[in-house]
Amino acid sequence: MGNTKYSPSILSELIKTIEFGFDTRLFNSRLGLDFAWYKTNATNQLIDLPMNPYSGYEYEKINAGNIQNSGFEIVLTEEY
Repeated sequence: MGNTKYSPSILSELIKTIEFGFDTRLFNSRLGLDFAWYKTNATNQLIDLPMNPYSGYEYEKINAGNIQNSGFEIVLTEEY
C-alpha cells in the first residue's frame, strides 16, 4: 500500500503450531492405521484499516485477530 500509516505499537504476526500422530501396521502390514492431530494459532494478524482520506492516509496498518484451527486426520488402509 502506497499511503499507509503504521501504528507505533505494531507487532509481527506470530503463528504457533503443534501436531502429533502415529502410523501403525498390523497383521503383516495388511491393515494400517494413520492418525494425526494438529492445532494452529495465528496471533497479531496484520490488517489494513481504511481511513478517512482527509487524514492524508488511505489505510492504517494495525494488529488484529486471533485465528485458531485444529483438527485430526484418520486413514485406515487394507491390503489383500
